[in-house]
Amino acid sequence: MLSGAVAATSKENIVKRLLTAFSLLAATCTAVFADSDLTPVPEPGSMILLGTAAAGIGYVTWRRNRNKK
Repeated sequence: MLSGAVAATSKENIVKRLLTAFSLLAATCTAVFADSDLTPVPEPGSMILLGTAAAGIGYVTWRRNRNKK
């Protein structure tokens, strides 16, 4: 069994290695697609989330203004 300090160090090393791997993957994907003619398109889920948030803010504003009169 590993002691607490050794286990924490091992976890930190694993996290650092994973972050390094993900950053390298992201850099590679950016480099590969940087020269392409593709235009970014928002995902439908993002648009639904944005629309729901806007509708919620509008509803709260309407309700507050309605109760003031």
